Amino acid sequence: MWEDNQMTTGRGEQQFVIGTVVQADALRSPRRSCDIAPGHVAPLSCWSVALRFGLGSLVLLLGVGCGQGKQVLSTDTGAAGTGDSGGESTSCADSLVSFDFEEGEQGFWSEETDDGFDDPWEHGTPDADDCHSGESCWATGMDGEYGACEAGALLSPVLDLTACADQDLTLSFWHRYELEEESSDTWWDGAKVQVSADGGQSWQEVDPSEEYTGVVEGNFSECDDESDFDGEEAWSGAGDDWEEVTVSLDSDVLTAEFQVRFWFVSDRAAEEEGWYVDDVALAE
Repeated sequence: MWEDNQMTTGRGEQQFVIGTVVQADALRSPRRSCDIAPGHVAPLSCWSVALRFGLGSLVLLLGVGCGQGKQVLSTDTGAAGTGDSGGESTSCADSLVSFDFEEGEQGFWSEETDDGFDDPWEHGTPDADDCHSGESCWATGMDGEYGACEAGALLSPVLDLTACADQDLTLSFWHRYELEEESSDTWWDGAKVQVSADGGQSWQEVDPSEEYTGVVEGNFSECDDESDFDGEEAWSGAGDDWEEVTVSLDSDVLTAEFQVRFWFVSDRAAEEEGWYVDDVALAE
């Protein structure tokens, strides 16, 4: 399955053999700035780390540089580079994963979602020492309140869920949030979850077990630009303490490029403690 990492020289640029991942048509950055077929040589500037993730037969490829980088979780079902499972098929149970974020970022990453806005997401231990389990989680700032004019998405690795196409799957996660309170019948800052069936090229609305608070209509007049989040249904104001949210996944998103994003925005003023996410999982 795994080839030795090699350094070569080509056209004056160092290159890196990242090994072979089957059941993946291509490993691509979110902005599609470099396409890498499985087992092919990739520029070091696009992919600098190739690690075994330690979840049974799953392999994690961490891409840095090359746009914002992309993380791909793919199931190893056979000989390197062949896609031949040798008569064994991957079960849905083998494709299900969970993330407690105690051993680092675990393939999650973040990016700004609006030009001129900052990405607030960080992984670590909050000053309040308040993750749902353990000491590490993701939050829109580890050392206090989030800032003004911030818009960012926390993204999961891309997951191959084709073995679950005929199953009823549930996405679950724990979160807590304290965002700007409603005033003048307006919700100013927001947080929501979405899923993708195409590796983040498009995003679909879901129906979370905890209903959204309202529609965000922030005051972005003093930010560098308007936000795509404006007019979105989302959680806002102050939620309860840590709460589990579940999402039933439609069969049309159970593809080879399933991905989750946790989308956050703040407008120009009145920052609060923020949004915390922990213990993300997929289950039948």
